[in-house]
Amino acid sequence: MKQLLVLAYLLFIATTSQAAVSTFALESAYFTQPSDDIQLDGVLALPDNKFTPFKYDLRLGFIEAPVWIKLHITPRPSSAEPSVAGPDSAVVLRVGMLALDRIEFYEQVDGVWVKQIRGDTVGQKYAGCQDDVHCFELASDAKRSIDVYLKIQTTTLFTVVLQAVSVRDLPVWVAERTVNLVSTFAVAVALLLIGLLFFVVDRSPLVATFCIYQLAVVLLTFLTTGFAAKVFDQTSHEYINSLTQYLQNFRAIFAVLLGYVLLRPYKLPRIYHQAMWVLVGLSVISVYFVFTQQFFNAIRFNIAIHLIGFLIQIFGASTAEKMPRLLRWIALLGYAVFGIILLGSILINFNLLIEISQPAPLFMQSFGDSRLNGSRVGLFLFAILIIQVFEQRKNDSATLQKFKLEAAKSTAQRERLIERQNMIDMLTHELKNPLGTIRFALASLKRNSSEDSDSQQRVKRIDDSVERMNGLIEHVALSNKIDRFDMSQVRESVDIEELVDVCIGDFEDISIFKLNIEKGLSIQTSRLMLSLILQNLFSNAYKYHLKTDSILIRAHRQDASVVIEVSNTIELDKSPDPEKLFQAYYRHENVQDQPGMGLGLSLVWAACEKIESTIDFAQHQNLVVFRLKVPQ
Repeated sequence: MKQLLVLAYLLFIATTSQAAVSTFALESAYFTQPSDDIQLDGVLALPDNKFTPFKYDLRLGFIEAPVWIKLHITPRPSSAEPSVAGPDSAVVLRVGMLALDRIEFYEQVDGVWVKQIRGDTVGQKYAGCQDDVHCFELASDAKRSIDVYLKIQTTTLFTVVLQAVSVRDLPVWVAERTVNLVSTFAVAVALLLIGLLFFVVDRSPLVATFCIYQLAVVLLTFLTTGFAAKVFDQTSHEYINSLTQYLQNFRAIFAVLLGYVLLRPYKLPRIYHQAMWVLVGLSVISVYFVFTQQFFNAIRFNIAIHLIGFLIQIFGASTAEKMPRLLRWIALLGYAVFGIILLGSILINFNLLIEISQPAPLFMQSFGDSRLNGSRVGLFLFAILIIQVFEQRKNDSATLQKFKLEAAKSTAQRERLIERQNMIDMLTHELKNPLGTIRFALASLKRNSSEDSDSQQRVKRIDDSVERMNGLIEHVALSNKIDRFDMSQVRESVDIEELVDVCIGDFEDISIFKLNIEKGLSIQTSRLMLSLILQNLFSNAYKYHLKTDSILIRAHRQDASVVIEVSNTIELDKSPDPEKLFQAYYRHENVQDQPGMGLGLSLVWAACEKIESTIDFAQHQNLVVFRLKVPQ
């Protein structure tokens, strides 16, 4: 609670004060010792040409050996005027970043070098500094120039930011830095919440990956800004450092995955997928180095993952097929900005650029500023999501128009079908009337002519033609009836034995039918369609069976269905083609002399589809079997 009150006090000062200007000038130089053997006395004995001067920030990349920094602190002319000595006039040296493991500060007081120790692994904190910077209060007079030394060791990228301020101005500097840190953390949390809201609305893999990425960013910001150490003050610094390294790896991994998930819906070259597997391998190695406490190697692989991932995603976005143009340009622009920041940060972190004129360079990424809170990634991601939503709505609109057109075509076709069905009903009805008259007249002619006369033969041919025409009309009417049938509207309990008896009752000789039907067998289906199917199957068997053999009809229940089998023997030279048997107008060439037009079994097939049944055909030598399976 005390620390929270201090933070609140600092925020209040930041909102009521103008930005302070440092009242002290720094002249700085560094010396990198090859080992840890050199102590302060050895450093004091070194000539000035052994030290390398620098301004503002010192960034040396990977360096395991201790680095000595010599500072000459001089009051600026505006602050050198006589003033009343007191605790507010003391000098405080601020040393960042927070991740520096150990900082030894040496100041000569009354001829004796006094040492203070701060650092991320030390745990000692100057009471007036509640931000992410280590502070040392000098005991020397603030009105004169002061020479001090720093010995710094760290297991992360070596970055040192130096600033000398008075105790009086310290709260303003701390407050400004704290506001920056809080703002950075707040933006990171806000982006995570926005990502979660997007995920609730659109549970896409891209949004899910961003949420995991942003969660790693939030936790990383929470750790590297010092907030975690304040909230969990009993947690060991070694544990926090290890967790920070893990989170840096996870952030790099999911940054790469974001690009992969974005490009995955499009056709990508094979080399892109192979390169992604290379990144997977690098990620595994990087996590291994963190696990074994080899932090420098872990950071090296982390940088390699970022660099290779950037190049791979640029290649993928450039070569992805069927990727919307606007989405492609947004992706390329985003990765170009990311690449510029990444390369600039690497060059500056490893001191590969000429000296620049500002202490906080534009391309430098540090965990305390707003450039690592996920805002750039979030900005481009949300832009991509908006583009995808726009493209999706565009595609949905086109699809809807296509469906409307198809629906209009379907409606027109249905109307034409209904019109054709009505016409067929009318024609079949109207054709039956003259056929009835013709049949009545033919019957009169038969009675009035002798059996051996030419007139009787002509009458017979006319009668056969009339019967064929009548059969054709009946088949057309049945086909039209099947087309109109709707199973959802007609379903009743059908007694199978009773229906079979009715169907075989129309034949001249019913004694050839042998029945083997399970007692009490019934099923819920359409009586009309089932009757049509059985009548045609029985008629087909009656027409083509060997006159010396019987027709066997078997019916039994199988699971939730009823199976009806109709079997009979035929002449081998009249065996049908199973592939064509249920096609309309198919008849074997050796049965052309028998009445019929080859429509019966095609009607059977159509009726089976209407009541969701199946009809199968099998032949064993001269025995043919039709097997009908009707579901309950």
